[in-house]
Amino acid sequence: MLNIFCSRVTPCLPDQPALARRVLDYRRATPEVKMLLLQVTAQMSPSILTAEAFTRYPWCFIARDRRAKKKKRYFIGAFIPPAAGESLLPGMIYTVVNEAWLLRHMTQRANLPLAMARALMPLMIRKPQTYHYQEVRRACRALPHLLVSKGNGPQHAPSAVVERLLQSLGEVQCDADAELKEQHGVDAMPWMDWPGCIRNEATIWLWRQSRYGKVVESQKINKLN
Repeated sequence: MLNIFCSRVTPCLPDQPALARRVLDYRRATPEVKMLLLQVTAQMSPSILTAEAFTRYPWCFIARDRRAKKKKRYFIGAFIPPAAGESLLPGMIYTVVNEAWLLRHMTQRANLPLAMARALMPLMIRKPQTYHYQEVRRACRALPHLLVSKGNGPQHAPSAVVERLLQSLGEVQCDADAELKEQHGVDAMPWMDWPGCIRNEATIWLWRQSRYGKVVESQKINKLN
């Protein structure tokens, strides 16, 4: 059985009916993580990827869950940046994990945030239809299979399992994927002592990875209003 802090991957999508959305907002951490990311997108620096294809390319994120007082827990996930003039995120996926799991898992280039970003790919078209949102939700139900339980907590799934799932998610591609070749980007995160540096509770970590797992852009935000 998966640890409760890693067993549910939650999609937050704009097609949710009003009543269902209201119920979802009162479950778990959804209101807080939505507000956090809206603040983040308002403070982010302009992207270094200026081509139109990258305007809506997903960002991955890690941020401390400040609700947890005694145990360190973190929001991890991926989101589509809002277009100019938009006040809501067009799509987001997140989960909550403990620090020990995060430090182990994020040493892998093929990681859960990358899989979440790939799961958002059906929404990269200009006007997503109902079935595109259904594809995202279906992918979210598969994402916990990246985690397996051993001993007192979840571990990273065997690499073959991760690669198969990422390969499946990689079948849906957007215009930016066509521009990002395997040689583009870097293998390692640009921050010193990654992933140990996530212990800096005042920092929110943001990055983009290509479908090959290469890091193509990164930012960090040190303080939120």
